[in-house]
Amino acid sequence: MKPIFENVRSKDGGSFACLEFRGPEFECPYHYHPELEIIWILAGEGQRMTGDSWSSFATGDLAFFGSGLPHLYRNWKPGHAHSRYIQFRENVFGQDRKSTRLNSSHEW
Repeated sequence: MKPIFENVRSKDGGSFACLEFRGPEFECPYHYHPELEIIWILAGEGQRMTGDSWSSFATGDLAFFGSGLPHLYRNWKPGHAHSRYIQFRENVFGQDRKSTRLNSSHEW
């Protein structure tokens, strides 16, 4: 399956968007985008494809997708699908990403 490019744009042209989906089933095709994405499943269950790997999802799941990582959601059966998701650019917290990463030599 070949992913399609999704052009993500916030309504105000900003680098951060909070969105909500409600419907009988998740309708997103296998897609990718440069933005990072966090998805919280509020209702629904089925299969999620991330890259070339399939896994199950259910109500309460939280997923994080990195920049350019293809993904999709499919319900086991139509009913009620509900999610909230955040899409944001890598530089949303500033241009210097080094300050947001943990030092690999740091011991906990």
